[in-house]
Amino acid sequence: MQIEVVTSSPQEVETSCLILGLWQNEPLAGAAAQIDEKMDGLISQFITDGFKAGAGEVRMVYRAPETTAERVILIGLGKREKFIASNLRKAAAKAARAARGIKRETLAFELPQSEAVSTPDAASAVVEGVILGLHVFNDFKTDDESKNLTQVSKLVLLTDSENENGVKSSAHYSQIAAEANVLARSWVNLPSNK
Repeated sequence: MQIEVVTSSPQEVETSCLILGLWQNEPLAGAAAQIDEKMDGLISQFITDGFKAGAGEVRMVYRAPETTAERVILIGLGKREKFIASNLRKAAAKAARAARGIKRETLAFELPQSEAVSTPDAASAVVEGVILGLHVFNDFKTDDESKNLTQVSKLVLLTDSENENGVKSSAHYSQIAAEANVLARSWVNLPSNK
């Protein structure tokens, strides 16, 4: 998987799926607020209808006119005061599986800003979550559905210019660690004669 770090706004990134995190019990901010305004309060309506933005909760926006993305996935980050990297890792995995489920090959993930988890640590959690969350061992399956899963080929991490170098470093390290983990999982799933 190709991982890229960019400092442009979420609305300008060329991607097939944009992933935006929302905090529980907080007003919309940033790209989510702008998209909500352009779509006559659609995201606010999701929240009214029961999307609480709890950790790992996922909701799909099928067309967001404010962005260049084909689809937008809203992901709950939970309460800001209880935010930890492992919750972000799980949420990123859920969002990546949801994107694969609608056959999206490129993802752009806006990194959340939090005092509890630094931006480079958030990047690390997102990269690990996406790579590990998309892993499926189906080498011995024969049905077409298992063999033809959409392959996510690119992940774009959206950050600010002040954290760009730290995010690049964390993303690179996390990609190596997560891909090694996937390789080890694959070896464990092989029969002993392979």
